[in-house]
Amino acid sequence: MGNSSQSVTTRSADNLSRLCGKQVSITLGNDEKQYFCSCWGVCPGRFFMTQMPMDPDIQGKLTPGNKAVIRFVESGMVCGFKANIQQAVTHPFRLIFFDHPTSLEMLNLRTSKRVPIFLKATIQKDGEDFDGVIRDLSDGGCFYVMKYWQDPFWDDLGMETDLLIKFTMQGDTSPTALKCKPARVIKDKDDIRMGLSFVEIQQDIADKLASFIDYVSQFQEKDEFK
Repeated sequence: MGNSSQSVTTRSADNLSRLCGKQVSITLGNDEKQYFCSCWGVCPGRFFMTQMPMDPDIQGKLTPGNKAVIRFVESGMVCGFKANIQQAVTHPFRLIFFDHPTSLEMLNLRTSKRVPIFLKATIQKDGEDFDGVIRDLSDGGCFYVMKYWQDPFWDDLGMETDLLIKFTMQGDTSPTALKCKPARVIKDKDDIRMGLSFVEIQQDIADKLASFIDYVSQFQEKDEFK
């Protein structure tokens, strides 16, 4: 994939079918040009199939055996693999078939580790508690979802609103409470979804949070991409 000083990890490519319908980029041979298209199908162990980009410049580069790099972005990671072209067809659909990879290379775009999670939590505003869930978590913040029901109590929610989020980590005998502020807010008729930034974290709690995120990350890595 090409790499920098950032850490690149390698993982299994066993469940690439999750990419069907999603956008990927293709580079061919030694060319640096990226062609964008969608994944249209995967047959594990046999092939990875994409649309043929409409760019006419690609036509002379689709010789069977030509080398390609396919990349996509997922959960804050740039993921990619190298593969040879098996064949390209234009009828009845414009498709490219690539060798199915055995592994993926993954580069983390985020400055801090973030883990997907489903963790019950309570958020406090103006002394009142509201239940919801944390959907992802890092040492700098989290993504929090709660029921809205068009409550006017939340109408003044802004970037400077002081909030307190409480949740239980592994080994907690009582909830951990962290001050936070909204960095991003999405409201619809049922939910409020908030990207929250933690503020004024004490060092012992920061260390505990980092350990918890590492634990969750290692646990997920055992089962991911199976």
